[in-house]
Amino acid sequence: MSPAGQKVMQSGDPTGDSLYYPVIQGVSPLSALPSLSSTNTQSINPYTWGPQVGPAIWSALAIGFAESISDFGVAATLAYNSNFPWPPTSCTPRSGTSRRRSR
Repeated sequence: MSPAGQKVMQSGDPTGDSLYYPVIQGVSPLSALPSLSSTNTQSINPYTWGPQVGPAIWSALAIGFAESISDFGVAATLAYNSNFPWPPTSCTPRSGTSRRRSR
């Protein structure tokens, strides 16, 4: 984000999203923001946590995939059995075009 964009970001809520560490030289953080060296950090070991959260991530991806496929199946089933008139009787095709449905 440009220096001008960062100034706009800092003009918002002084206790919320405006409190961030600028990444461009020449832009300083707001005075309410603590120095980066005074914040407590915690590192996690991916070899410990990866096997524990990996199955949950895979199951979330599988559920998302199954839901998207099932939604398509429901829509296709409903559309097939909807007795929707084809070709539409309220539309008149333009001259030179065909409204014939191909199967």
